[in-house]
Amino acid sequence: MAGPIAVTGATGFIGSHVIRVLLERGYAVRACVRDPDDAGKVAHLRALAEGLPGSLTFHRGDLLEAGSYDEAFAGATGVIHTAAAVTFTASDPEAEIVRPSLEGTANVLGAAERSGTVQRFVHTSSVSGVVSKAERGRTYTEADYSDEATIKSDAYAYAKREAERLVMAHAAGFSRVSLNPGLVVGPVYTKAHAKGSVSVVRDFVVGTFPGAPPFAFSVVDVRDVATAHVDALEKADLSGRFILSAATLWMREMAAAVAKALPGVKVRTNQLPSFLIYLAALFDKRMSLAMVGNLLKRPQTVDNARSRAELGVTYLPIEESIATCARSMIDQGFAKPKGS
Repeated sequence: MAGPIAVTGATGFIGSHVIRVLLERGYAVRACVRDPDDAGKVAHLRALAEGLPGSLTFHRGDLLEAGSYDEAFAGATGVIHTAAAVTFTASDPEAEIVRPSLEGTANVLGAAERSGTVQRFVHTSSVSGVVSKAERGRTYTEADYSDEATIKSDAYAYAKREAERLVMAHAAGFSRVSLNPGLVVGPVYTKAHAKGSVSVVRDFVVGTFPGAPPFAFSVVDVRDVATAHVDALEKADLSGRFILSAATLWMREMAAAVAKALPGVKVRTNQLPSFLIYLAALFDKRMSLAMVGNLLKRPQTVDNARSRAELGVTYLPIEESIATCARSMIDQGFAKPKGS
């Protein structure tokens, strides 16, 4: 696809890797951030751009400010919308999770439509938009939506599902693709990245818990996710949803991958009893009792066949992705192994 490509959520974990792939392929990239003048926030993107064939410019964009993306999208031929509120618990889920996702997505769609030049809109959703409270023994596909999720039971899944439906229902002159990655791991660029989805890996490195909760997630490497976003932008006659998942792993298996990668670090790989997880949810702000109920011994088993067949994704071995993630955080000082 010729022409500039605008990326929302440019400094985020997925957004940063998407920009790297775009630059590697020679695109003129417009990175949309809330404050383009915040040198610290965009420094890693400037460093990424060095030596790559593409070009990078920074533009202001605020999810909750209508019209703020108009300048960045003017003349762009593609938009990759990765910006979202990435949090699973909040004191006010409607304001902190749902509104940024729904109102923000509507604002981004409106700017893309007003541009008159955007041809393809790639939306970052989540496996949470496919399933919130998994049924044991069931495999989920792109035909499934997390309709069981409410703002009270799982605001993140609710927001992802409804934002995705908003994208697909939008009547505009551009094609739309939605990508549904599982738990995203892999190399991080900033300290903020280490606080997102990869905090699951970080917890095993630093010894946050005395073992592994009995949760199982679909997991995928951020590099595969980023490549899939750009491929979704480029491939003709592509539309609809694509689940991105390399494998479904129990957290004890993730812990084992970290332990194998860090032989000098004591990583607890034992599975914790359920009552301890409910107890932890009372003190860990990243969890809630509803979240534990949705995940406890309910593996998120999904089918990635469409992403392999139509997007051409060849998934990296997920144990290696987890190892790379752990080493990346340690090497940059974002995670200090327990006892070191």
